[in-house]
Amino acid sequence: MSHEVKLQLVPKLEDMLAQGVTSNDLRTLDVEELLGRDPIVLDQKNVSSVLFGKTILITGAAGSIGSEIGKQVLSYWPAKVIYLDQAETPLFHLERSLTSLESFKGIAKQFVVADICQKSVLDHLFATHKFDVVFHAAAYKHVPLMEENPLQALHVNTWGSAQLAELSITHGVSRFVQISTDKAVNPTNVMGASKRAAERYIQSLSTLGKTQFITTRFGNVLGSNGSVIPLFQEQLNQGGPLTVTHPEITRYFMTIPESCSLVLEAGAMGKGGEIYVFDMGSPVKIRDLAENMIRLVGLKPYLDVNIVYTGLRPGEKLYEELLSNAETTLPTVHPKIMVAKVSENDPSFFQEEWRSLLTLIQGGADAQTLVTWLKHMVPEYISENSPFESIDEENSVNHVALNLNQQPLVLSPYANSHTKRWFDLAFTLCVLPVALILLLPVCLVYPLFGGFSLMFSHCRVGMGGRKFNLYKIRSLKKNHNNPRAGMVKGDGTVLPIMGKFLRQTRLDELPQILNILRGDMSWVGPRPEQSDFVDQCKEKFPAYDARHAVKPGITGLAQINNPDATIDDHQEKLVHDLEYIQSANLWLDIQILWKSLAVVLKR
Repeated sequence: MSHEVKLQLVPKLEDMLAQGVTSNDLRTLDVEELLGRDPIVLDQKNVSSVLFGKTILITGAAGSIGSEIGKQVLSYWPAKVIYLDQAETPLFHLERSLTSLESFKGIAKQFVVADICQKSVLDHLFATHKFDVVFHAAAYKHVPLMEENPLQALHVNTWGSAQLAELSITHGVSRFVQISTDKAVNPTNVMGASKRAAERYIQSLSTLGKTQFITTRFGNVLGSNGSVIPLFQEQLNQGGPLTVTHPEITRYFMTIPESCSLVLEAGAMGKGGEIYVFDMGSPVKIRDLAENMIRLVGLKPYLDVNIVYTGLRPGEKLYEELLSNAETTLPTVHPKIMVAKVSENDPSFFQEEWRSLLTLIQGGADAQTLVTWLKHMVPEYISENSPFESIDEENSVNHVALNLNQQPLVLSPYANSHTKRWFDLAFTLCVLPVALILLLPVCLVYPLFGGFSLMFSHCRVGMGGRKFNLYKIRSLKKNHNNPRAGMVKGDGTVLPIMGKFLRQTRLDELPQILNILRGDMSWVGPRPEQSDFVDQCKEKFPAYDARHAVKPGITGLAQINNPDATIDDHQEKLVHDLEYIQSANLWLDIQILWKSLAVVLKR
């Protein structure tokens, strides 16, 4: 039962006795206590042997994780620590904080403002300091922002990480610990995929040089910059409401000290090539977290402070994962750490791909091109709630087309049967009176808009590669009879009003009834194309020639699945055409004709 009591903690008795703290010095619960479990304390006995007396570089040192690592490493008495970050003000505050620690005055510290993508600066830094250990925490981590800025995500998270790893090999660094994210597992967004690509590259380098490359994957960190707890606290201070993207969204959480202890432990434990995963207990519903935060200040959720659900953000998924399906989990000597061992390709493969990435970045490639490269490098990356979903659809079409190229085509017995021919003739007799009624007003009105020369014919490729003249009503202005005009995205063609009407209603296709009666075409089948275009497609996809195993049609599976397709979508149409050729039957023809009529009427 809820009694609407505000919770606060009384100081420990020993603190009251030793430090003069009184029972009046109450405190609110820390965010760690909202996890519903005890914080995990790691065994750090091996860490000292790795860090004591060493020179250490920490990238992203002014961030939540980097700054905590920077504090924790001091307790192991390294010889020197270099704190690197491109954020000047946070680095300034970190410098003030760490230089004021009397206990560690004897440890050399240097604070460097630099970007990890500045190779000349980093090369000089590595050559000057001769680092023993690198903790790489620098990254762009905000999912919706990186969805809008893939160039920066790939430049910093993917290219910058790879460059840093290569410099570590060149300069003989002993250990390189990369901080990754659970969003790199089966990623649905640019940020997660950019981190997964970096994981793959850095793992592949484990066979080169003496540097041991180790990756650690984290869930969400309570209290970190940009995390949900500070956001909720700010919203509470303003009186609410608290915003949650989805009522069922869950996340794994750990505290900042926990996550940084994992980094240090993994850095000491790793032999090279591992991905370490932390046992973070059960995932937490963000909704429960929001409700608990409201209750902890003595208020009632949804009554005193409302919770509003705003919808999943671009690239966001409901549930995060720690391991992909392709990875195997192995235990380690520590009960709270698992290792995912994944075999990667030869490093030369990745180096070649990363050279291509650098060319794209330096050339200012558009977002679609960059994300296409990223999806090639991270095949499990499937976009969700994102404009880049279209790339997945295209890749799916390409994959199916490739499989069809590699598999023998089994032609449906119906596709070239007498039954199909008799059906075409019977359906033509039924449609012909209606077609003549529709064509009559077009013939009367058309000259007022487009002049004379109502019909035209054009050479197309038919069954067996045989060429024939296809008949159409002219939809362009007189003497502009290029059948491809207006069928290529962005070709600049301006259709007259009458032409637009004819194309949208498909009335311009009705003269092809003559082609059906002559035996050149069928009602249902692959749309016939021009011979030069057919030759180009056959060079890319040998399976394209299989379309000519049957008579071309006025309509087909491709037309009802994507009525707005243009010749730019020839790969998608090829998949549907080959599907029809192999599964054609009388009932399917009837269904396609009915759905084609529905498409026309809808327009």
